[in-house]
Amino acid sequence: MVTATNDDSGNFVNCTAYDVQGDDQLILSYFPDKGWTFGLYRPAWTLDTNQTYYLWYNVDAPADAKDVVKRPVEAAEPTRIFFEVSDVEDIIDRIENGKTLNLQVRAITGPAETFSYTIDQAHEAFEAARKCVDDHVAQTTSEAPATDDQSAASDSSAGAQDTDASGESADSGSGHRPARNDGDDRSRKRPAAASDARLEGARGPASPRLGRRGVRAG
Repeated sequence: MVTATNDDSGNFVNCTAYDVQGDDQLILSYFPDKGWTFGLYRPAWTLDTNQTYYLWYNVDAPADAKDVVKRPVEAAEPTRIFFEVSDVEDIIDRIENGKTLNLQVRAITGPAETFSYTIDQAHEAFEAARKCVDDHVAQTTSEAPATDDQSAASDSSAGAQDTDASGESADSGSGHRPARNDGDDRSRKRPAAASDARLEGARGPASPRLGRRGVRAG
């Protein structure tokens, strides 16, 4: 499923695609700056949050194959690893277009843990996350207050209208109406009010999953 996250002040942060596979969860979050984060939650883990771990990952190939990607990850909690996907990594593209994600999680010492997850529905889940972010950004933009420049322009326009109205009233009383200048008249028009339409944040499909089930290897 895809859900939106706000910070403690109620400001939109990101949209996250969760994939529950057995007791495990793949957690991929998409941000307005088009960045991604990757997380893996396993309730059976008791990771040391002061230690760096290493994730080896591959898509549609073994996690110890020649072209495997290796990178350090942090233990955000004893049961969860996390990392920010860099601009040079292609894990999002590979997951989105692949069928099976194979992982190895390694500590500095001890044997590696190997996992395999089906990701055949990743494309739909990632598209839902992107749409969720786009909709929330559009909503935030539509609700943003007017800037100081916009407020000053509106006040200036209103003042010009009041002055013109007073002048026209005086001229009408004297029986003489000044010639109209279409260019000046257009410049005095009040800017159209900003739309107050609210865009509802998208939740994405009811259950956009990355895959159907996960299998632990080894």
